[in-house]
Amino acid sequence: MTETGKHGNDDVRSLADRRAEAGAPQEDDADIGAEHTPGPTDPPNAEPDAPGGEDDGYAPQTRV
Repeated sequence: MTETGKHGNDDVRSLADRRAEAGAPQEDDADIGAEHTPGPTDPPNAEPDAPGGEDDGYAPQTRV
């Protein structure tokens, strides 16, 4: 028997728990950092003196 969530969900267990119980294959690659590593076909960063670059007053957002 499964628990019912407060919004009427039939099952309040996590997706990982439900997949494991159903015998679904689990991902074994825990390192997702490589997915965001720039590849050889990614464009290079613009030089500071490029039009619209830092020399023209552009400053990348570094604070939220």
